[in-house]
Parts: sequence; C-alpha cells; structure tokens
Amino acid sequence: MQRAHLPSLALANAIDPLLNDIADRETNGQVQEVLLAAIDDGGDFTELNVAAAEVRKHRTVIFRLPKSLSWTTEGVTFHVHPDHLDHQREVRLRRFWLSHNNGALSYHLSFSHFYGLYRDENGQPVSGYDPSTFYFLSMMQKLAAPKEYALDPALLKTLEEGQFINVVPVGEEKSDEQKSLGIDPLDKIMVSEEGGVEQRFWPFVKAMLNQDAEGLFGKLPLERGAVLPARDAYADHLLEASPFIEVPGVSAPKSRVMFMFHDQRFFDRLIPVDPATSETLPRKRMVQAGCYEPYQTAIQGLMKPKDEPRPSAVHLGPPPGGSRPGEKDDPAYWAWVRERGSYREDLSRGALVLPNPEVAEDMLDSSDDAHWRAIDPDVQVDASGPTPLEAALRSGQCYRRFEHDDRYPDCKRFLSPPIKVHIPAFSENRTDCLDYMFLAGFNQNIVDFMNQDTSEILDSIDPIYPESDEQSDERFFVRYANHRAMITYVPKSRSLEIGNDYIGACPYAFLIHALALHNEYLARGHETKTLARIRRIQCMIDGRPFPKDDDEIERLQDLEPLVKGAHLQQAEAAINDAKIARFERYEKFRHDNPFRYDTERSVFAKLEQLRGINRKEGALSSAIESLDEYASDLQTQHQQRTDRREGARALMLSLLLSFTGVFGAGQMFYWIGEKAAEAEEAATVEMKAETANSSASIALAAADDVRRQAWPLDLMSGDAILLWTERLMVVALALLFLALTVFLLFLLGRTIWRGLRGAIPWIKKTPNYEVRRKRKRSGRTLSKRPADTRRPAS
Repeated sequence: MQRAHLPSLALANAIDPLLNDIADRETNGQVQEVLLAAIDDGGDFTELNVAAAEVRKHRTVIFRLPKSLSWTTEGVTFHVHPDHLDHQREVRLRRFWLSHNNGALSYHLSFSHFYGLYRDENGQPVSGYDPSTFYFLSMMQKLAAPKEYALDPALLKTLEEGQFINVVPVGEEKSDEQKSLGIDPLDKIMVSEEGGVEQRFWPFVKAMLNQDAEGLFGKLPLERGAVLPARDAYADHLLEASPFIEVPGVSAPKSRVMFMFHDQRFFDRLIPVDPATSETLPRKRMVQAGCYEPYQTAIQGLMKPKDEPRPSAVHLGPPPGGSRPGEKDDPAYWAWVRERGSYREDLSRGALVLPNPEVAEDMLDSSDDAHWRAIDPDVQVDASGPTPLEAALRSGQCYRRFEHDDRYPDCKRFLSPPIKVHIPAFSENRTDCLDYMFLAGFNQNIVDFMNQDTSEILDSIDPIYPESDEQSDERFFVRYANHRAMITYVPKSRSLEIGNDYIGACPYAFLIHALALHNEYLARGHETKTLARIRRIQCMIDGRPFPKDDDEIERLQDLEPLVKGAHLQQAEAAINDAKIARFERYEKFRHDNPFRYDTERSVFAKLEQLRGINRKEGALSSAIESLDEYASDLQTQHQQRTDRREGARALMLSLLLSFTGVFGAGQMFYWIGEKAAEAEEAATVEMKAETANSSASIALAAADDVRRQAWPLDLMSGDAILLWTERLMVVALALLFLALTVFLLFLLGRTIWRGLRGAIPWIKKTPNYEVRRKRKRSGRTLSKRPADTRRPAS
C-alpha cells in the first residue's frame, strides 16, 4: 500500500530515515510500522514531488472556547472569566495513519497553534502568555482526558450498571443532537473549518476519520467477499470506545496525546541558567514560597471567607451574568494577576532600593538615606534586556528598607537589618509566576493551575528527562509525562522543523509516543483476554457452566474454541493455549525498548512505567504463573485419578485372579476327593467279598459299623475332601459376591457425588493452588519452580 501510494511513499521518504536513526525497527529484515498519508486530494499522482507537496499541505481549523469555563475542585465549583477567552484560535491540522506490527491501525491528528502573539477583537496585538491562552492550551489536553470534571448527575442517574455515554455520536446521531454532559471541554469547545459549521471536538474527529478512511480503504486490496461500510460509518466500525476512569459514565475512543512546545521562554523556565555563569540553576531557587502565597491567599479568601458560609461557587473575574446568592466573586482578579503592582508600589515608595557601594554591607542602616540608592525604572541600558527592577531582584543586589501599612501610607516601619531580596526568576508583573503555575498544571493535566502551592509546583515541574545535572547542561529538551500525555519543551529543534511540515510533530518524540501507545493497549488487551482465559479455566476445573453475561469469555469462545473431551482435558488444553497466546499475541508484537540512544531509551522506559505497562506485564506474568499452578494441579489430579483407577483395576483383577485360583484349587480338590472316594469304595467292596464267609469278617464288619457311627468320615478320606471343598467354595462364592457388591456400590456412590457437585453450589472442591496460596499468606514456605524470565526478541 505504501509503495503503491505516492503520497504515503513521499511521507515515508521524509520521516522514516529519522525514525530509523534512533530506533532498531527491523524485524525479519523489514520494518513493520508503516506510515500512510491522509490527503484531501484523492486523485492519482504520477510524480513523487507533486505527491510530497500535497502531503505538506495543512487544513486550517478554528477552535472557539466559551466566555467562561467551569470545573469543580475540593467541593467548590470554579468559574473563570479571563479576557479574550472566547477569542477564535486558528490551528493547523495534519492527519496520517500508522500501521502497527500486529495489524492494528492508529489514526493521528496533529494540531499546530502559534500562541506567542495574537490580535484581539480590535486588531491589537496581545501577548500569548496570558490566562486565556493558558486555559486554551489546558482545554486541549482536557479534550482527551477531562480530569476534574464529572458527568451531569441527572444524566448519570439514567445509566445502568456498566452503561456509558460515548462522546462520539454513533450511527445517525448528529453532533448538535448530543446531550449536554456537564463537561465544559466536551460540551462548549467548538471546532470548525474556515466557513464551515461548528461542532464539538469528537464529532469533528469522527468526520475527519470517516473522510480519510474512505480514501484509505478504497485503495486497499479487499479480501474476497469483503464489503466496505458506508462513507459515514467507518468510525462506527473502527473506533473502540473505552471508559474514562476519571469521569464515571463517560466513554471515548482509545487515545493518547503528545504535546510539543517549541518555546524558548518556557524552556528557560524549566531549565533555568545563571546569566552570569551560564550554569544550570536548581528549579527550587526559581519557585519561592513567598512569590506564590498571594495567589493562595486570594483564592482561599474566596473559598473560605471569614464569618461567612462556604460558597457553592467561586468566580475568578467578572461573571457575565453576575454571581448568584451563595457564590463569591472577585471581578478584579485577572487585572491583579496581570499587574501584581505591589513591586512597582514598593519601588515608587522607596521600599526597594540598591545599597550604596561605598558603605559596607554589615554597616547598612535602613533609616539612613545616605546608605541607599533609588532604582530608576525608566533607565534601561538594553531595551531587549531586563528592566532595572528585574536586574536588581534577579542579581540579589536589591534590599527592602521598610514595610508599610496600606491604612497609613505615610508610616514607615524600618527593618533592622534590611532584608536582601533575591528572586532569580523575577519578571515584571510576575509573569514568571503565571508561567510556572501554568506549566505545573499543564504537566499534570490540572486546569485549576492558579490554585497551587509551592510544593505542588515544584513536584509538577520535575521532569522525566533530563534526570541529572549533566543531562540538564546539554539543554536539548525537557520532557514530562502523565498517564495520558507526553509533553516536550524545546528551545529549538531541527527534527521538529522537518517533521512539522509532514506530521506536525518531531519524528523522534512521535516514535516514542506511538510505540508506548502500542505497548500500552497491547498490554491492556492481553490482560483482558488473559483474565478471561483464567475465568474460563476456573469454570472448567470447578465443573461450572460459563457465565452468560461475560462478554469476554464469549469472544474468547470464538477466538479460541475449546477442544472436545472431558472438562479437565479441555482445561489442560486451554492452559496450554494461554501460554502460547502470551507469545503469539503479546510478546511477539511488544516493543522491548528498541531505541538506540540513552535519551530516548530513558524516556520510553519512564513512559511505560508511568502508563502502567510494566505493572500490567507483572500482572500478566503472575497470571501465567497461576496458570502454571493450574496445570500442575491438573496434572497431579489427573495422575492421582489415574493411579486410583489403576489401583482399583489392579485390586479388582487381583480379586478375580484370587477367586479364580480358589475356584480352580477347589475344582482340583473336588476331583481328588472324587478319585479318593471311588478308590475307597472299590477297596471296601473287595474286602467285603473276601471275608464274606468268614466269621472274622462278620466281626470286622461289626467293628467297622461301630467306627463309622463314632466318627462318620476320615479327614483324609475322599468323602471328607469333598465335604470340606464344597463348604470352602460356598464361603469363597459369598466373599466374591460381597466384594462385587461393595465395588458396585462405590461406583454408584461416586457417580451420585459427581452429580451433586455440579448441582449444589456449596459442594465443590478447592483446587490445590488455592490451598497453596492460603499457605503462602499464612507464612509457610513452599518450594516453587522459578518463573521463566526469558522473553523472545520482539
């Protein structure tokens, strides 16, 4: 597809060399991640340079915010009304596709906005480093992750358990027909193309995707019998909604965000240097508690007014319709934020001064005017450099002579000794404070950035890169990340300038972002399927039917059908399939930090850790280990059953052989008895014939009769053998009947017991692995095969 589509080939020729430079992307001799262009002109191109020019084109879209924004923090609803908030923002848009190594396809939209300077409604230039711009940038992140917001309670009550409202309209639903969610960035930020109709952000994304998908899939070779969806239905088929865990009841397409700030001012704030020595300064010297306490005091005074109940809402700036009962407002708040005039007032009153160089520092006296020199705010040597007040406060040469009370302007309370005032980050009107509060909030996706203390600011401007002073001294870039966004600040970047014309981003940062996104959702999907496999295996082991309301098991039945056989045999086969699936569907496609350089490797590793990829991988490893325990238990149980069956068979066979031997011996003894009886009978007849006429025979016969009457049979006689053999056979036959009866009753009882286990829930067997887990919790030590930590190369 890429080679046959000249715009995609032009895109690859421009970007792939940069991507290949920083990462080992080769697998089996080829690169499996493919960039595909999304262009407006769907015609066929015959020249590569013409196609490249088409790829470099961008669309201009307009973002418009409302006059006010709202959110809830600490149980209080905040409304902000800074000037120019509803100013229309022109944004450049570029789109493209990325085909991943497992066949997944990701759709990327790149928005570029030049915020440094804009013109207000009167055409006057306005600095972009103002509250309205900072809230606009914050809202761009909130579109993908609306933390600090909640779904309208009335709307949330209508949802059943497990039901969500999708921010993307589905099917024939139109953007203007969507319900208000009670979430400002999703409800009130409107997007349009020049001269086009305004719509919400996510419906706008859906329209772009439908348009670009038609151009892409129309050029792909289709499998036999495949049918493309309608033009406006691609998004319904391609976008998979995922719940916003921060906003219960709301779902949106799976997405992650990358921000790239090409801004020398912001970079210098985050990696500050000493202008005298050009050495990197610690950030904690730039963010001092005393500088930010006035902001906290102002907001806390509105949130917790003295001798008044806690307000239901706070307005920062003049409310367009006025504040309601129970609300607090400060109409002059943003004017105070822009000016912070206390320093100028101290300068005009003479409270902030420079020392007389002829007086020793330890001899300075606050009350002696001869020891001090005034700072002239109008004398500035370099027009592009710092003002006299900025120079004095940044260098640490400035002193405060006295404190004053607004109630008594002419009263001066001289300080002894005078206090040296050193604020390395000081800028006129305290624009440095506003910058740091915005940067801290933006890095953590917090729109309530005006309500932060010093510790929160310092924590939030601590980057994931650079990690050391040596890396900071390089001053290449500084990166931050939260669980939904990666943020980079650069003073200048050649790769960004190249990539901006094609993908609207730095290719190096984009590859980190794209591979981390791929690994994250690959791990999430595999985690879901692995847990479904375990639930299915547990049902098979327990002999229970699969839950009818488990959608994941139903999908698994289609994806991995069970083999025919007994449920334990199915469980063993399912466990083997799960082990194979870990490699075939996860490890095989997972990127194991393929970056060549330490900077990118470090950022990628931190990003995976922050996104929970490593944690999920550990959970998957534990799940596979539990499957190994399952397999071991099943093998042990199967072997025990086999041994019992073999023992029962051997016992039955032994009994049959024993009784066969007994009956065979009895038959032999019976034959011996019959022969002996016949021989004795013949001898008796012969003896009687010989002594028939003898008187002795008469006496002998009489004696024989007497003997027979006293002892009927001789123990060794044939009649005795026959008699005892018959009795023993009767006993043996009775024992055989008893053994067979017991065996049949055992079989019948086992069959009935198995039936009861399946029918009665509380009669079930506890698997051996559960016993082992309980023993582990109780502190017993068990021998265990170590887990295999080897991972196939990705």
